[in-house]
Amino acid sequence: MPIRSTVVPEKRLLYTDYTGSVSALDIANAYQEFLVTPGADKVKFCINDLSRLETLKVFFDASAAMASMIASDGDHMADPWEIAIISDNLGHYALLLEYAARVNDTSSVRCAVHKSIPLAIDWFGLRPADLRDALPHQARTAIDGAGR
Repeated sequence: MPIRSTVVPEKRLLYTDYTGSVSALDIANAYQEFLVTPGADKVKFCINDLSRLETLKVFFDASAAMASMIASDGDHMADPWEIAIISDNLGHYALLLEYAARVNDTSSVRCAVHKSIPLAIDWFGLRPADLRDALPHQARTAIDGAGR
């Protein structure tokens, strides 16, 4: 599976790792799986880690539809989501920035694209130590490497 999600309810965290090649259908299926995951209703902070993604097979119209769905669902949460998208792939930036802008413009959900997990955690207003131990190994490595 090119998308793996981990919900950590006690940290109010969703960490999603994207690898290889991902399509709009893969993203929609992963989102539906997240919604029925125990603890999903507790999530506030979402880290969508695309740092290991090779190919993003999503067009602007599918991205717009997903952004509308996320914005609508996020608005119904007691505490709106804060979504950080991690990518340093310039080939993906136009689509990701458009997605984040659409989410921000149509809801109370906050969404931004960041080049690293530590930058995203700072944007959440948290310290890396607040989330480090809740993250999978590759994300902890990114946090540890930023401190050097």
